[in-house]
Amino acid sequence: MKIRPKVPVCTDCNHVFEYRGRNPGQLGGVVVQFGEAYCTKKKKPCLLKRWHKMLRVPDWCKKRIRPSMVRIYDFASTESWLMHENLCKSLGREIGPTASRYTLSEVRQLDLDAYAFQKQARTTPVEDILNVHLGLHQVVEVFDGVQSVILYKTLDGYIPAPSFDAERARQNRREQKKASA
Repeated sequence: MKIRPKVPVCTDCNHVFEYRGRNPGQLGGVVVQFGEAYCTKKKKPCLLKRWHKMLRVPDWCKKRIRPSMVRIYDFASTESWLMHENLCKSLGREIGPTASRYTLSEVRQLDLDAYAFQKQARTTPVEDILNVHLGLHQVVEVFDGVQSVILYKTLDGYIPAPSFDAERARQNRREQKKASA
């Protein structure tokens, strides 16, 4: 599996405030200077060093969840699975997962954050890292509060699925098979 890890950076966060005023100002009891960036997620704004803002999210970030959450998504119904299989066969190739056909089937915890999971998944099989057997066309999401990594299992292995809407899939409910009288 070829996964290129993406390092989460503070510039992607909406809690980063970069002061552009000419004169020093006040922000939550802290004197702010021109050109400095502050994290406003905490009660008292915290100064971000340049390497925090541009290189990676600091370990003290309030958005981080420890341990990370692993969510496994499966088809909402056998009809959805059958339709997906038929589409793959008729097209002659794998198609990406669609959130409307999936639902959350299992939630686990993982000691690795999303970035470390991506790095380890390059050399170690995903099923060994998660200690779970995954079926064909299942979707795995690793979420650490800052970053989400979504992988889709195909015949060729795991591929990134960044367009999979995990929020929508979590809202879906598993359809029960109707009992015939």
